[in-house]
Amino acid sequence: MPRDPLQERLYAAKIGLSIVLKRSTSAMIKNSIQTFGICNLDTSHPAAWAPYLNERVERVLVYDDSTIHPPEYCEAFCREHGFELCENWTDFVDRCEAVAIMGVDWDRHVEQARPFVERDRTVFIDKPIACRDRDLEEIESWKGKKLVLGSSTRLHERLQAWRRETGVRSILSTVGQDEPFAYASHAVEMGQTVAGTGAEGVRWLADGRPSSFQVRHRSGVFWVVQIQNPHAVFHVLAGGEERTESIHVKQPGEPYSLHGEMVSEVLGVTRGDEPKTPVEEAVEAIRILRAAHTSRERGGEWVALSDAKLLEFSGEAYAAEYRGRKYPGGVT
Repeated sequence: MPRDPLQERLYAAKIGLSIVLKRSTSAMIKNSIQTFGICNLDTSHPAAWAPYLNERVERVLVYDDSTIHPPEYCEAFCREHGFELCENWTDFVDRCEAVAIMGVDWDRHVEQARPFVERDRTVFIDKPIACRDRDLEEIESWKGKKLVLGSSTRLHERLQAWRRETGVRSILSTVGQDEPFAYASHAVEMGQTVAGTGAEGVRWLADGRPSSFQVRHRSGVFWVVQIQNPHAVFHVLAGGEERTESIHVKQPGEPYSLHGEMVSEVLGVTRGDEPKTPVEEAVEAIRILRAAHTSRERGGEWVALSDAKLLEFSGEAYAAEYRGRKYPGGVT
């Protein structure tokens, strides 16, 4: 049966409008940031972000202070991904409309982020965002700024769905890596995405593989964190009044798929979206982890997050250890 010519014209116009809208949306995303900065190439994250950034921003600048890698590594990285290496810090700060602070020395994150915050630029700080009290207090003072903080595991769609649930009764959040702070922060942040803010105290439960600690939360949720679990990478077991769900954020041997979500989060905040993780929640996650290890040092007693003597982890020491693992023979 022949189609009505008017209907055909309307259908063609509808398809054409759809194509125009898709192209316009893509152009808007592409043009929302002209120059994006990456501060330090220490981890695998810059390479994982690279394809998403190349799709969505005009230009990527890289500044690296050689905390981990030698200059020739950074030069090769920029050639591979089509990025521009910027060797002058002042120039880097002036040119970047948004920045990702990705160094492993968390003691330097605040000083690196500060000039961008002062210029009202969008700032992503990778996990762990900081550790020292003075750094956490300064980050708290930045509430209302364009900040994206911590682990991309928070952006998993099932964790975000549970975040909107009422009546969450229990949480088991687990990470597999054998590291007490830098990687253990993933486990805390995943569980906290479900629980929200409101942690009051922590007690260490057990050493071993896995080690575990319990978080006392004002909501009454029963929350246990496992670290150094050899049978999981990133996993959360969430229980509510009517159901329980096992959420594999990442399983052993699987590629990690949330880097693109984090790039989208940063670009969204640049366009005016509210960040999914409030500043106070990101800071609380660090205090939970510090309180856990303080409890361990004190024989498993409950430790309040407000304790004035929470254990601190040195970012400088971790960076030196990390560099030693990357370049066991040293850098020539």
